Parts: sequence; C-alpha cells; structure tokens
Amino acid sequence: MTGPFKTLEDAVRAGFKAIIAEHNKQAYEEFGFWVAMKPNEHDKGVHFCYTDIEGSGGGGFVELTRPTGLIVVAHCHTHPHSTSTGDFSPRDKRNFLQMNDNMHKMPCYLLNPQSQIRLGKVAKDFPAGVPVSW
Repeated sequence: MTGPFKTLEDAVRAGFKAIIAEHNKQAYEEFGFWVAMKPNEHDKGVHFCYTDIEGSGGGGFVELTRPTGLIVVAHCHTHPHSTSTGDFSPRDKRNFLQMNDNMHKMPCYLLNPQSQIRLGKVAKDFPAGVPVSW
C-alpha cells in the first residue's frame, strides 16, 4: 500500500502518476489498482492509500481481485493507446454494475489514452465518465 493521502482523489492521482512515471507504460498495457480507506490514529480521521499496481501482462484487460481485510473505496484502471476512445468500455460498465448495488457504491476511475482522468459513480456516467482534474 502506498500512502497516506488526505483525500480519495489524491490517492487516485498518485496511483496514476506512479504508472505514468514508469516510462508511460500505460500507453501499451492496461494497469489497475484499488484505493482503500484507513483510520488515522493521530487525528481520529481517515486517510487513503492505493494498493500495488497490477498490469494485464502486455495485452487485454487487467483482472484485479478485490483485496480482503481493507476498506476498499475505489477501483482505478488505465486504457492503453490501442483503445480508440477516451471513454469507459462496455466491460468497464458491466464490472461497475457488478461491484455496486443499493448498499455498496464504489466509484471507478479511468486514466484514458488522452491522459484524462474520468470518474464513474452512477450507471448514467458511463461511457463518457465525469472529468476529474489533475
């Protein structure tokens, strides 16, 4: 786990920046990670961390297994340059719908080939997503 970060989106940005820092490897392969919330014992608040970044192995989709023992609050992944649009894919929407129900809401973040961060919090956000600033 890498962190702590003050906000969820700070952890998301840091995870994507870590991928980009490795020679822009997201241009050729899909990568993903989770963001988890942890209690901050110093000020009784919370902070956020991102999990180890996993790759797809050179092609296809990255398959992330939701970690156990953590309070997971977001799913994040990239799309390589071979993806023609900057949008979430139909598979991304299916995964979002599988992870979310009336009781559990987990946002999905995408770093698209145009280096834009997109957010999907509800089904109607797909496929375009909501832009998130760097």
